[in-house]
Amino acid sequence: MTIWRALLGALLVTMLGCSEDSAESGAGGSACTPFEASSETVTASNSFGTLEGTLERPAGCGAIPVVLMISGSASQDRDGDSPGSPSPIQLTRVLGEALRTQADVATLRYDDPGVGGSATAIPANLEEFLFDHEIESASAFIEVVRADRRFSSVIVAGHSMGSLVGIVADQTTPIDGFISLAGAGRLVSDLLREQLSDDLTPAQYQELDEALKQLEAGELAGPVNPPLDQIIPPVYQPYFISWLQYHPAEEIAAMTAPALIVQGRTDIQVTVGDAEALAAAKPDATLVLVDDMAHTLKQATSSNADQNAAYTDPNVPLAAGLMPPIVTFLEPF
Repeated sequence: MTIWRALLGALLVTMLGCSEDSAESGAGGSACTPFEASSETVTASNSFGTLEGTLERPAGCGAIPVVLMISGSASQDRDGDSPGSPSPIQLTRVLGEALRTQADVATLRYDDPGVGGSATAIPANLEEFLFDHEIESASAFIEVVRADRRFSSVIVAGHSMGSLVGIVADQTTPIDGFISLAGAGRLVSDLLREQLSDDLTPAQYQELDEALKQLEAGELAGPVNPPLDQIIPPVYQPYFISWLQYHPAEEIAAMTAPALIVQGRTDIQVTVGDAEALAAAKPDATLVLVDDMAHTLKQATSSNADQNAAYTDPNVPLAAGLMPPIVTFLEPF
């Protein structure tokens, strides 16, 4: 009976990657403990208070990779929407589900400082909140999952501004892999100049340019006229100055972890040139350009109707070419 039991155990390990005899003891080398799909609340801390997020695991066996998802600019909840948004599309939630079902990885998505469960993680005086605190917050969650023995590796997926946050966080809290999703490859001030060039009058654009030059020099620009007061209001300018310390292409050049750079060809906020600049700075990165993908990672041509739907319609699916390269990139982890 002992021989047959040993043979049966070996067969189970081969077929399932698990052994009931060694699941707890660790005997058998490749043994692991199976688990069911789960969702739990996790917390971390930044300089101001408590951050909160949702950690979700697909059913599996043993330690698996976990992907920390970092949202883009503007305060967003863990689903990827700004509080009170009239058209929530739940981008982060949808992407997280795709990662778990298609790549069999765990995901962690969190409320940005000042939002939802992270309401206390922002100062009363908003002028004290800097871009550095976004990096600090991401690093805090990296540390949480790094210390969790349920996870074999930590990968960061940063969308838009979240790409730069993840790149810089890696310098203080090393990660095992990085995915840039529609991340800029230049200073945010240069990105703004391009994005707003067609929307402002010559006088407004000149005022924007002068204000940005002051911020680039590390100086407050002070009050600006409408509509610029909605883009760089005085209360936001210290954050902006902090943000301008980091040039995405220069920062990613210091990254040693494997990287995947994904950019949509129909993105009207960040360009293919931005992705190419990141890839040029990190030659060992994999660059993927996705046809008909908007900045929201949703399926969209360049038409105004498609672009508007990609930002406002939750029924628009993720771009068809988005997940296959991500799944391939995550396989070695």
